Amino acid sequence: MKIGVYLCECGGNISKVVDLPNVAEFVKPFDDVAIIRQHSNMCSGAGQKLIIEDVKEHKLDKVVIAACSPQFHEKTFRGALEKAGLSPYVLEIANFREHCSWPHRENPEIATLKAKDLVESSVNKARLDYALDKKTIKMGNRVLVIGAFQNFSDGRLCRLYHFTQNGRCAG
Repeated sequence: MKIGVYLCECGGNISKVVDLPNVAEFVKPFDDVAIIRQHSNMCSGAGQKLIIEDVKEHKLDKVVIAACSPQFHEKTFRGALEKAGLSPYVLEIANFREHCSWPHRENPEIATLKAKDLVESSVNKARLDYALDKKTIKMGNRVLVIGAFQNFSDGRLCRLYHFTQNGRCAG
């Protein structure tokens, strides 16, 4: 197994607080880590191109990206993995910005220690990841609510989904 680890500077949002070269040195001896890269903006076209080229050139099996919140760029990174020929589900994202650099901006040592913990956890999780198949399921126009139906006693669900019994809300 070959894992690529990518450390994003996030335009200084991360690199001005977290000691990324120190994190890279920490990751170097990990089994299965084949390559470690640091880039100014991993989400940029150049950053994605770097990942795609590395996956192909170094025959990477899994990818760990230490950057900002997956909420912002998980889709971007999964797309890059697909372009490189990997399953988008062999990706782990360590949130260095929101979990390390922003909350600990006054204490870079703590931010860096936390970043090391997060990247180590992400590498360990990546070792367990495997490719998943995408499936499409045909959806109907019916809904089944199990539990907590009282919350919809105003009929919102009935109006939205025409969920009725004898012409009335079945709640």
